[in-house]
Amino acid sequence: MGGDKVENSQDSRYWGLLPDDLIVGKASRVWKSKDPVSEKIRWNRILMKLE
Repeated sequence: MGGDKVENSQDSRYWGLLPDDLIVGKASRVWKSKDPVSEKIRWNRILMKLE
């Protein structure tokens, strides 16, 4: 689970995985996608619908 402000966010990178029983929603679209190697934004994935 990622926070909304990457530079200043306490999210699962800090407190670990979120237990399944605490998940109440389901992702439906890609909000932000960066290539893990180049760190460039992958514009073709922005707002892509998830199946």
